[in-house]
Amino acid sequence: MAATGVSLNSSCSRIYFTYPSRVLYVSGNALENCLRSENYVTIKPLIYEVEDTTLLDLIPFLEYVTCHSPTDIQPLLASYNGHDIAT
Repeated sequence: MAATGVSLNSSCSRIYFTYPSRVLYVSGNALENCLRSENYVTIKPLIYEVEDTTLLDLIPFLEYVTCHSPTDIQPLLASYNGHDIAT
């Protein structure tokens, strides 16, 4: 529960359904947890070790998204068609 008494899931649900084209969901378990499969980026689960560079490898993609600010993130994610975005 969040401090306001609203669960994180209901807050995320509102964002997903209000702005579905603007939401980018990054998770090691995205398929199981994402409300809209068009918005997920699956990464390998974090192992919390120095050698784990999964999130660092994702930075160029996130910079691209930030700099180009696409009006709809879903076609951009679809263009990767199951390929690992971080590589």
